Amino acid sequence: MEMIAWPTGEHEKIRARIARHRELDEIIQGTGWNGRIGCAIGCSLDKYDHEEFANVLIGNNDRNDGIKIALLIDRLHELLPFALSLDWPGRVAHALTPGADTTHVLSRWFVWLLRVELKDHDAFGYCAKVAALYECRLAGDEPSATTWSSVYDDAADIAALAALASYAYADATATHSAANAAVAAAHAVYGVHDGSYAYAAANADAADAIATRMANALIAIMSANN
Repeated sequence: MEMIAWPTGEHEKIRARIARHRELDEIIQGTGWNGRIGCAIGCSLDKYDHEEFANVLIGNNDRNDGIKIALLIDRLHELLPFALSLDWPGRVAHALTPGADTTHVLSRWFVWLLRVELKDHDAFGYCAKVAALYECRLAGDEPSATTWSSVYDDAADIAALAALASYAYADATATHSAANAAVAAAHAVYGVHDGSYAYAAANADAADAIATRMANALIAIMSANN
């Protein structure tokens, strides 16, 4: 189950590659990799491959947490304001210290999302309930499959975050913005799509702020493992 950063020891090569793409203005949004330019994943590997990104930068385990983090990194690159997206691949690569423990990065990020980002929008207590399961995992007391299923319908984080978007945030502009953050996270990790993306398109400033906080939190969590 343990994961470590840069398991193949390619940190210098990947960081140099990202820096070169940044210098040549070849980091873009909306394209994974076209042979010369691409997103955070593409410009790290010179190919668009989440599994390889996990295997080279993050590590992976039998829950595929490394791949989920790669998907999250990818999605955040697309959600960030354009100016911030340009430095996102480099920030990720430099936040990960070779050999650092990355096993709990994803769980810690979800705890942050549910306990901090969404704390003022948890009218039904759903955020706290889901966060508590991740906190048990972090404490080494992995909830049973039955316990997880008592909170989630099918795929764990899809159900939690889709429920937040669909029910807990039915009112008020600010809560809809938070709902979009939750659904964006679900999309990043499991490929879920939701109509609240339409809200993000109509409220770009709020969506940009949410994406920036989400990205900053992930960098802080990865850096704290150094």
